[in-house]
Amino acid sequence: MTMRRHFRWQKLFLILTVFPCCCSVKVSIPEKEYKVAKGQDVTLTCSFIPANPITNNFLLAWDVVGVPSKAVASYFLNSPVDIAPSYEGRASLEVNVERGIATLHLKKVTMEDSCHYQCSVRIPNDDEGTPIASTSVLVL
Repeated sequence: MTMRRHFRWQKLFLILTVFPCCCSVKVSIPEKEYKVAKGQDVTLTCSFIPANPITNNFLLAWDVVGVPSKAVASYFLNSPVDIAPSYEGRASLEVNVERGIATLHLKKVTMEDSCHYQCSVRIPNDDEGTPIASTSVLVL
């Protein structure tokens, strides 16, 4: 009986030590493409699920994908949102770390805003999985 109990503890210990290593961050965007009329506003939503609770270091960034890529907005934990100069006054970013949601608002879009956008999450020791998701904005 004690041997069986000892085996159960070994099994539980193995599960508890291996399971956290198998988890990884998951970033997703529900829409693959957002269509918006020129001059209107668009809201891009990014969801993220970290492998472990976020406690001290965390970076979330929205960028335009291209050559070269360019920053739109960034958020560091417990710091104000940083909006890139070319988006000042027409972009805003809301991040709710507890709910795992980051919302990028673009106001009065122009044809130049028709691009591929990506949301990326950087968490120390949580860099496997899907740390980046992308979407497209098509300005009509």
